[in-house]
Amino acid sequence: MAETLDGSGDIAEFDAFVARARLPVPEDRREGLIAAFREMRDMLEALRHPLPPAAEPAGAFDVSSVTRRL
Repeated sequence: MAETLDGSGDIAEFDAFVARARLPVPEDRREGLIAAFREMRDMLEALRHPLPPAAEPAGAFDVSSVTRRL
């Protein structure tokens, strides 16, 4: 959904999401849930892109610490 300056695109997307899922949204928690929805959507967008091999933490632990000593 297109983002608008006032965030109404986010609110409409949130409303559609909770309507499809038939989730009750208490009015006193609505603002916080919309903020969490925005953050989660942004995190999911970042997760959809694969990491390059250089981003992998190769050698992040010492193999000898998890193997038997001979």
